[in-house]
Amino acid sequence: MADPSLIDSDSAAAAISRAMIDRELGRITGSAAFKPSPRHQRMLRHLVERTVAGDTRALKESVLALELFERAVHAYDPSRDSIVRVEVRRLRQRLQRYYDTEGRSSPLRIELPVGSYVPTLKRSEDQPSARSRVASDLVERGYHFLREGGEEALRKAVQRFEAALREDGEHAGAHLGAARAWMNLVAEVYEAPLPWVDHATEALQRALELDPLNAEALTLLGATLHRYQFDWPGARRHLRRAIELAPGLAFAHMGYGAHLLLAGDFARAESELQLARALDPHYLNARWHMALLRVAERRYAEAGSEIESILDLAPAHLPALHMLGALDLFGGRGEAALERYRHLDAKAPQHPIGLVGVALAQGQLGDLAGVQHTLARLRERFAGLYVSPYQLALIELCRGERDAALALLEEAASTRDSNTIYALTDPSWDAARDDPRFAAFLARHGLGGER
Repeated sequence: MADPSLIDSDSAAAAISRAMIDRELGRITGSAAFKPSPRHQRMLRHLVERTVAGDTRALKESVLALELFERAVHAYDPSRDSIVRVEVRRLRQRLQRYYDTEGRSSPLRIELPVGSYVPTLKRSEDQPSARSRVASDLVERGYHFLREGGEEALRKAVQRFEAALREDGEHAGAHLGAARAWMNLVAEVYEAPLPWVDHATEALQRALELDPLNAEALTLLGATLHRYQFDWPGARRHLRRAIELAPGLAFAHMGYGAHLLLAGDFARAESELQLARALDPHYLNARWHMALLRVAERRYAEAGSEIESILDLAPAHLPALHMLGALDLFGGRGEAALERYRHLDAKAPQHPIGLVGVALAQGQLGDLAGVQHTLARLRERFAGLYVSPYQLALIELCRGERDAALALLEEAASTRDSNTIYALTDPSWDAARDDPRFAAFLARHGLGGER
């Protein structure tokens, strides 16, 4: 008997027999799409066998690395070795080719939802319209939680979008929503960038295959390309296309403005961000990026005014609260920054930014023992959780450990820490801009200069 979780919800009364599964596996592995790849044949059988046996706990990256690719468990680091994610993505694409061609009339579909290693099985006679209705409802609920914000709501959004993809893997909105939720978890430092950035990229690419004219998906993919892959030309191409398709979409202009800001093109960045605000005066992200632009221009008083306007509209906006402390640091007001960051840490103890800011303020005040003590608290409280290497690099820089800071900056780039792209404009690095190693880092990742 198949595991109940394999059965599509619209046909839960009709069990999928093991014989039916075996026949479909035979058709797939003998198809033109799969014959050239014994590896993907073996992978697919492994994933399906584990799922049918009810052993889905074994379908996680570290276990698959051991069982399928003979990686040692104790030495496997998913942030540096992406073989599982890459091969599962290729397997998913190969399955899609099979069902687009030879398997179009198969009575059973085996699918690998984006962001998951657990396959789902669906009978072809299930009503797609019914599945689509369920998926659409889940997508609507997912967007509700996205708008609500905060870690708990973001995780609920992820659950709804992933459920929508299990219902209907061809639902463009479910792919787009899942990508947004995964990217927000990473951007707000609730999760490490990998594997979620890879999942988001793949989901956006699939959303655009299903809906090539979706300006929102183009904007998000453009942001992902420059933020995590340093693919500046690819990012710009997608962002410009989004504006061509939807010139009245504030989100598209904000995305392009953020791209131009990160590229050091401040004048055009301001033009795009002002347009985004004019199109949607209540769009906080446009205000946030305008504040980042003012910081990049070293116009700190104006940046402060932008931050105050955000906090007037959203008093709990964590990045804005953090920026107030950063502006104190940039202005040499270490005591004020220390007070702000201590208050922020008490307000949001589940987020590392408060303690990071405390350490930065202590460093500016010359309290190196205090920095060491705060670092110890940071490591203890967030043991086993993600802390941005970029932020740790700033702490090392403020206490005069430039070699350690540059090493952590390299780690931030290699693990796709989204903060890395701010190295060009972040005033925190001004003390290191005369170091040829820092200049080489910027050049290597396309930070600054022509794109």
